[in-house]
Amino acid sequence: MKRRSFIRYTVAGICGALFLGVGWKIFIHRDKKRLVADLVRRRLGYLEIDDGDLEKFAGEFVERYGLVFEKEIEIASGAILPFGRIRRERDAFAYKVSLIFLQSSNLWKRPFEDMAKVRYLSLYDPYVAGCQNVFAEL
Repeated sequence: MKRRSFIRYTVAGICGALFLGVGWKIFIHRDKKRLVADLVRRRLGYLEIDDGDLEKFAGEFVERYGLVFEKEIEIASGAILPFGRIRRERDAFAYKVSLIFLQSSNLWKRPFEDMAKVRYLSLYDPYVAGCQNVFAEL
């Protein structure tokens, strides 16, 4: 094999692998509920979260806030590179979603039981029960 053909095949292989990787990433995150669940799971990986509760939260989140966060969801589903403005926006959206999940969970009802599973209670709505916001400054 000549040097040029080796370089050609190597570059073609790398481009093909990148194309398949990007395609797979976009394919698995075309479902908004799965994207939200993956963002929460990645952001709060140190907590033991029940998968059923996480799927329930993702469904209710997309149903309630799907139109509000439409732009952020689209950006997060297309953020492939580990750097840049799009990645920062994806991380900011993951922070918002994980914050809403923490406010909607039982984590603050039992603050020092780190080993127990975190359970999803109901979607936190600040207009219904604003005094339950544990992050509010008094």
